[in-house]
Amino acid sequence: MGWMHGVVIACGALGLVNLAGFAAMAHDKRRARRGHWRWPERRLLWIAALGGAPGARLAQRLLRHKTRKQPFAGRLRLILAGQVVLALGFGAGLIWSEPLRRGTAGAMEGLAMVTALTVGAIAEHATAAGATEAAPAPVKINRGL
Repeated sequence: MGWMHGVVIACGALGLVNLAGFAAMAHDKRRARRGHWRWPERRLLWIAALGGAPGARLAQRLLRHKTRKQPFAGRLRLILAGQVVLALGFGAGLIWSEPLRRGTAGAMEGLAMVTALTVGAIAEHATAAGATEAAPAPVKINRGL
């Protein structure tokens, strides 16, 4: 059960980092609406690069924050794509690992099913939000001048 314990801890840590990515984007959006000083894009991208890219991307879609900032949006998509590739590689490594060949394939099937349902729900929500999305209101940016 040792390797499964590690997987659960890793998933919990990734969940916390994604929550931090979502919260950072939400906080920056709130500060943008109020006309206050904002977080540097570099800091938001670092949070995304440390594993919070799905949370930051979800916040970007739901809150419509930094969607038109092309250098930022492109870099966030690139970080997310890299993390998806790493997650797929990690998952493939777990599938072909020795503990699974000893009879614990059911646990991985359950984990894969939960992951697929979560990704499907996020994609469905993003599609539904995109269909009813109104034009964003202009945002006042405080450039410190």
